Amino acid sequence: MTLCKQETYDETLDYHRRALKMQEKYCSSCQRDIANTLNYIGNILIRQKKYDENINFYERALNVQEKYYPTGHVDIATTLINIGTTFCQQEKFDKAIEYHQKALEIQEKYYPPGSIIIANTINSIGHILYDERKYDAVVDYYRRGLSIQENFYPNGHIDISHTFSFIGDILYKQKKYEESFQLYHRALTIQEKYYEFAHIDIAKSLNSIGKVLYSRGKYNEAIDFYQRSLTIREKYHPFRYAGIATVLSNIGKALHWQRKYDEALDFNQRALTAREKFDATNHIGIADSLIDIANVLRDQQNYNEAIEYQQRALMIREHHYPSGHVNIAYCLSNIANMRKRRGEHELSLIYQQNCFLIRIKILPPDHEDIGHSLSSIGEIYDKLHKFTLALHNYQQALAIYRKCLPSCPINIWMLKSNIQRLSKKLGIELN
Repeated sequence: MTLCKQETYDETLDYHRRALKMQEKYCSSCQRDIANTLNYIGNILIRQKKYDENINFYERALNVQEKYYPTGHVDIATTLINIGTTFCQQEKFDKAIEYHQKALEIQEKYYPPGSIIIANTINSIGHILYDERKYDAVVDYYRRGLSIQENFYPNGHIDISHTFSFIGDILYKQKKYEESFQLYHRALTIQEKYYEFAHIDIAKSLNSIGKVLYSRGKYNEAIDFYQRSLTIREKYHPFRYAGIATVLSNIGKALHWQRKYDEALDFNQRALTAREKFDATNHIGIADSLIDIANVLRDQQNYNEAIEYQQRALMIREHHYPSGHVNIAYCLSNIANMRKRRGEHELSLIYQQNCFLIRIKILPPDHEDIGHSLSSIGEIYDKLHKFTLALHNYQQALAIYRKCLPSCPINIWMLKSNIQRLSKKLGIELN
């Protein structure tokens, strides 16, 4: 397997294919070894992302094992997990869960209840559910896995810290910031105890804690944790450029919220440089950095440069996202708003209408972003003195806001005020 570790996949693949031919020709009774070789080939092919090929080898291995072990065996569970992992990478999540569940049933039959192998499979199911964004179900699986880990490792273990982080990630997405903060801290405590040097896991936990503090508006504290994460990464893991760029970007966002625009711009530019130079295939990350820079320039009222960066981000997103993606709409809306601030109302209207056309196709009809688009279009028509069109869009926006933003009276009040003003100007009586 040394060749495989060196990522010389073709050589390794050739070696295993030759071994398989010899096993099938001269040792056909060695069915367990044949199944293992079939799995080895599948493992290499999955790393090459040749999913149709690799799943064929896994299924051949499964067929051999089910005949060789008619009453069941843990090797069958391993192959089922391999197949499930392939489906997960293909984003066929329901099938992935189905195969992992089958594997779990076998493991629960053949391993003792507190086996760490069972915990690993339970966590794997949690990872798949996470990718499906079924967050409530994810937490249940992770907590089951955690319970086994804590019993199996009564004095603590690094795997426990990973599960703390997994649960923390879910709670963070659910905006349960205090709970996620506590779990990230528990993960960090274990990591600082078990690692003898500044391990990348410590840097990740520091960044996660920083994200929670940022989300709670505690920007100074967030920056402190981000800086600690950045120091570890730059000193001990300088070639992990993607992670460095992420932390630079996070610091930039926090500084932006503090209105420290020049400092924010510096960190965002550093993040962009790192991504363009060392992570050039991360097109989405590059677009995100361009938008971060544009947002700072916008707040500095440097609209010309801000629009240039937003246009670059838009080009990347249009090239790498499917047409009509919500993130394309986000760029269009940003450009529209900056054009409006410059008084370029006709241009602003074009971008805002294109944004609206995307949102109306992909979002529920009463989504607040559709309301935002209609309100913005109304404002532009208002500026262009096209009052009938402005009134129509304001009224549509108000109907949506009343349904989805009843707790934001300021938006509703502003629309009502605009509608009353235009109705009076146009001599229209309101119902």
